[in-house]
Amino acid sequence: MNKNIKIQAVKVKNYTPSFQEVWKKFKDITKSIAFSLVLDLFPITPMEMKGLKDILKVVEPFYQFPSEKQLLEVIIPQMYDQVKKKMSLTIKNDLKGVNAIALTIDGWTGRCIADHMTVSVHYWTENFEPRHFLLQLESLPKTWNTAQDLFHLIQNVLLKYEFSEEKTNIHIVTANGYNIVKAVSMNDKWVRIPCFARLLQLTVDDVLKNFNDFNNLVTKCHLLVSAVWSRTSLDTAPNKSYLQSSSILDEIVPSWNSIYEMFDNLLKLRTTLHIFLQELPSPPEKLTEADWESISCYIEVFSLLKQASTLMSEEMYPPLSLYLPTIRGILELMESMNLNNQLSIQLIRSMCSRFGHINTNESMIIAMVVDPRFKTRLLSEDENFTVFDIVKSKMLSMNIINKEVKYKTDKINNSTDMLLEAYFMNIKKEKDLDTSSEKMAEAELTYYLCENVVSMNTVISEWWKDNSNRFPKLSQLAKIYLSIPAVQVSTERAFPNKQGFIADTRADILTDQVNVLDLMRISFLNNNLSQFEADVCL
Repeated sequence: MNKNIKIQAVKVKNYTPSFQEVWKKFKDITKSIAFSLVLDLFPITPMEMKGLKDILKVVEPFYQFPSEKQLLEVIIPQMYDQVKKKMSLTIKNDLKGVNAIALTIDGWTGRCIADHMTVSVHYWTENFEPRHFLLQLESLPKTWNTAQDLFHLIQNVLLKYEFSEEKTNIHIVTANGYNIVKAVSMNDKWVRIPCFARLLQLTVDDVLKNFNDFNNLVTKCHLLVSAVWSRTSLDTAPNKSYLQSSSILDEIVPSWNSIYEMFDNLLKLRTTLHIFLQELPSPPEKLTEADWESISCYIEVFSLLKQASTLMSEEMYPPLSLYLPTIRGILELMESMNLNNQLSIQLIRSMCSRFGHINTNESMIIAMVVDPRFKTRLLSEDENFTVFDIVKSKMLSMNIINKEVKYKTDKINNSTDMLLEAYFMNIKKEKDLDTSSEKMAEAELTYYLCENVVSMNTVISEWWKDNSNRFPKLSQLAKIYLSIPAVQVSTERAFPNKQGFIADTRADILTDQVNVLDLMRISFLNNNLSQFEADVCL
């Protein structure tokens, strides 16, 4: 080795970020914190924030964590203003090519403040892109909940966002409350759609109210589940009661869906549960053999309803087209299963009573037909003829609307022409045009119905975007009727699951921590921010 070779030390300069880079990084951290607060409904309290602050002290020791006051009075209002402005502009631009919208209306009550009502809008753009926006969360005084009050609230929202009732078809999805049903009926141009999830819950309630022992069985099962969940806490605090250690169960009003899941899990864990309860110092009351038989019967009878809720939950806002096929499918399958017990008989009877109107609901029928996954496959031969005429009539009515617009334009352009002479000349043209339009509509509908249905995994908005040139009139109907949701709230709330319970519980806690204005902003951002994240600049 050559000893004369000199090794030169290479000096590496420490990189010091510029002030602008550090400032941008800190702004991005603040932005991420604010996003987490509104999207995950993270509680804004010093105790809840402590863990996050401790992490940031290690990662970024010089970062100044925003205070609760700064978040609620500066950062969140700034985000709210930016998102609302962008959303309003998006809606305004979309409406140029949209002639139909659907509203979903949901009412709920916080534990410490007044009742609330949310109004959301749903539509397909001119390019068949589905849109879902929360327009408004309104705080309602206890005395301000009559049908007249709710009617004016809906009208004010429509005026605020410039939804023209003259040019726009408006469907409104609501629960079955008397006030909201009457409010929608006060405008002849509004078409009300009953929420599928609420109607299904009422159906199950009708059935179970005839079974006196059911509520006792649910209570016993809740105690068992509470015992399982509280085992760890019982080891450290054995004097705690089962119910106290499971506060989330106390705050949830059980739906048929959550009860089904509880029963199903208990049934699967029956053997293990028996062994587990023997190890507890003070086990709750055990389920009898008759109780287990009742649970098995409940699972068997309501399994189809569970499958229906799972099907609906594949989309945040399932389309109206699922309504009629789902109910018909449940009824036909239940009859074929030959479940000869009182529970199944009562369920079929209750479903026919609650959902009987859907067979004559024009909006639901058209929605099913223009859904390429169903078309008219579930209809009888006699129904096919009637439904064909209904859809064809709607296709022609779209022509009439376009013709009226054209006539008004021609009248302005030819105001100097002799109207009587023009009238005589146009009589035959209009008659020929009507005959031609009817034949074209009939041919288009026939061609569409002759093609095979597509798979249930098909994204129907994309299918119609790809096939709008082949079926121009039907594609316009698809924009109107497939944009209508079958439920009034997102499916994680309509068919409660674990994630839905967490979201609802966080929202309920939030109402205790913030005022009405802050709640309105956070709720608005929780629903709309994800669509405009790139547009927010703090």
